[in-house]
Amino acid sequence: MSEKKNTGSYYTPSILSKFLVDHIFTKYIGQQDDLSILEPSCGDGEFVEVLGQHLINRKSTLDLVEIDPNELKKSYIKATKNKNVNSQYVNPLNFDFLDLDFKKKYSLIIGNPPYISKKYLSDEQIRKCKNICASNISGEVKNIWPTFLIKSIENLSDDGIMCFVLPSELLQVKYTSGLRKLILDSFERVEIFAFNELIFENAEQDVVAIIGIKKHTIQTEHGVSFYQVDRLDDLKIPNYTEMNFNVHREKLDKWTNYILSDQQLNVIDYISNKLKLQPISYYCQRAEVGIVTAANSYFIRKQSDLFHYNINDYIKPILQKSNIIHNTITISKESFDQLRDADRSVNLVCFDNKPKSQLSEGAKNFIQEGEDINLHERYKMKRRINWYHVPSIWSSEAIFCKRSHWFPRIFLNNADVLVTDSFYRVISKKEYNIRNLVFSFYNSLTLVRAELEGRFYGGGVLELIPTEFKALHIPYIDLITQDQYDELESLFNNGSTLDEILNFTDPLLLPDIENETIQELRNMRKALFNRRTKCKKNEVVESA
Repeated sequence: MSEKKNTGSYYTPSILSKFLVDHIFTKYIGQQDDLSILEPSCGDGEFVEVLGQHLINRKSTLDLVEIDPNELKKSYIKATKNKNVNSQYVNPLNFDFLDLDFKKKYSLIIGNPPYISKKYLSDEQIRKCKNICASNISGEVKNIWPTFLIKSIENLSDDGIMCFVLPSELLQVKYTSGLRKLILDSFERVEIFAFNELIFENAEQDVVAIIGIKKHTIQTEHGVSFYQVDRLDDLKIPNYTEMNFNVHREKLDKWTNYILSDQQLNVIDYISNKLKLQPISYYCQRAEVGIVTAANSYFIRKQSDLFHYNINDYIKPILQKSNIIHNTITISKESFDQLRDADRSVNLVCFDNKPKSQLSEGAKNFIQEGEDINLHERYKMKRRINWYHVPSIWSSEAIFCKRSHWFPRIFLNNADVLVTDSFYRVISKKEYNIRNLVFSFYNSLTLVRAELEGRFYGGGVLELIPTEFKALHIPYIDLITQDQYDELESLFNNGSTLDEILNFTDPLLLPDIENETIQELRNMRKALFNRRTKCKKNEVVESA
């Protein structure tokens, strides 16, 4: 897996490469000759092999770009293995695609560009990515694949076609919003194929296939069409379902929302407007990321690991991850003590921000062990005055889980524990009650908006970054009684299903919304959940 992270090499399944090439030639290219085709990262040649079959007896050029000479050789052999493919028209180019300055435009650019995170790129590659992406990507370069997309669009002919297999974050994250605009501006017709299963072997990388056609003669087919593929094998038929077109929206505008119709999305807007709902940020004094230790396994320990250091004065209670919190919406002192007594890693070692010489002998020994494994040489440690002093030590009234599976969760923090950056720390404004805010979060409208506002990854995990969390609309009610809160807590304690929980909260939080509309909200949330997790399961409150 580490090799894949370094090279970004997630090779395309042959079923998908065959479908995409056949689909493009059948629907858009036909018998056209004199094509100029580019595969900018051909790998071992999955696309190339199918392209070779369509180049038989055509006077068309095929340029193969690949940084790995061994993979390039495999691709060239696959492209030219049919004797009716003229090898003089196939040009192997052993270069980094970022380094090439193309002197011609291409009829078709197709492939599966590498997905290499910034931390695996050289300084020179980052510089090149920044130069190419400057006008279309907001903020810093996060991955290499947007550079391939932008450079490929720039090198298409006026009537060219582009086809790429890309990470699904193209559809949903803020930093790719410029890419989505570029796609809309560059192509008259766009087809996007999303998959209801993971298509890369041994990798939780969710992807989509995108085809962009710069000139399309059928006016009624202009715009973006989304298609859902349940199983990869369905493309052998081929069989896929056309979904909804929502890319024109100014609200709830992520392209992953194609699973819902415009009418459904308008219902969500209608309820928010009818109830005059405010975002969570309206009720919060603070809603910020938890503590970044930069070395959780060192700073956050079991009680048994710390006993012999005699550093109790430096230990503070902390929750590292949400998977140890089950069936509750309240972190009580009693429940936290149970975790500590069970010898879970819930103890943060938090030294004063002073020279090591002024700390206790036990603290010095603990710090020395960290230095023996070079923790003090880490980037984030070097930015601290004293590397062993963890900053931003403050607790909050409530905590929100940054990532979730079944549905997002927020907890009342009665134990006054600290949390890592797996959580957001929430403090309400003085005029609002934090208990009521926690209660008000659990309703059908907020949960469906969380699915729409957040982003998801190959493993089906839903993530809300701070701005997305704070943008969630909630039907905050000030008149929630302690008995009502206790009843909700009891439902969680008893492992009730989400529907059972919402049957209790929705009438209180969404009292003026018809039952049919409430049910529609729940159906929308379930559709989004099933799309995110790529399966259809009976929903239960997370208990594992």
